[in-house]
Amino acid sequence: MALFVMFWDLPPAEQMQAYGVQAKTWTNTVLEVPGVREFRAYRNPSKATPQVTVQVEFDSLESVEKFVNSESFSKNLDGLKKLGIHNFSTQMWDASPVIPAPLKPAGTRLH
Repeated sequence: MALFVMFWDLPPAEQMQAYGVQAKTWTNTVLEVPGVREFRAYRNPSKATPQVTVQVEFDSLESVEKFVNSESFSKNLDGLKKLGIHNFSTQMWDASPVIPAPLKPAGTRLH
């Protein structure tokens, strides 16, 4: 499992409708990428920067790297930037060797 995380601030108010359309298109594109397991998006309730966080879980770090280096990623990112998103950053995370899979609270304990 590997995680790709993106952060950004929302565009100006006059671009919000177009941003919503573009974000849905981009999300659907990401969900079709080989290796994607899950897509999550969050808004910062305090409206502090960054205002948006997106997390995409992949089956492997190699899948994340292919995605980040793809023409599709570049094209969709450019489209979002043209709408005025700013303060954009990304991170890639690989699975921890200590806790390689998600843990659930009920009955799960590390030994």
